[in-house]
Amino acid sequence: MKRLIVITGISRGLGRAMTEEFINLGHTVIGCARSKSAVENFTVGLDGKT
Repeated sequence: MKRLIVITGISRGLGRAMTEEFINLGHTVIGCARSKSAVENFTVGLDGKT
């Protein structure tokens, strides 16, 4: 069952690790971070999984 998950602090640490794993499991993740550039850098690293 796919879920919609909201995570704050997705650009590093535990938030990043949880976001990556939930996306790999097929869930939809809505996330935020302190800076726009941190989110942009993170999404580039997902290799088209967004």
